[in-house]
Amino acid sequence: HVPRSSVEVVTSKPDTFRYWVMDQLFLMAGFWKPKNCFKLSLAEMATGTDAILCGDDPMPFLAMYLLQIPSLLALELLPGTPWLKVDFCIGKIVKEGGD
Repeated sequence: HVPRSSVEVVTSKPDTFRYWVMDQLFLMAGFWKPKNCFKLSLAEMATGTDAILCGDDPMPFLAMYLLQIPSLLALELLPGTPWLKVDFCIGKIVKEGGD
């Protein structure tokens, strides 16, 4: 498919500040320390948007936070496997020493 004009091409706004909402909320709640990451204030969060939330297609956002992450947590919590944090950027559970 070749677009007939630039109107048909969907692009992101490069000046929009993007972050992972749940990552920032977990940082604020003290679940893990802000090591090698940015800890944003609520005011800073209000000026940006979630990295995967899009108004015309909220399904990736909902699937990540309501299905993928809870299922990964359940798979770690049920057997009692130790883990360090949830990495919302890549959608996985971070464990000591890597994977």
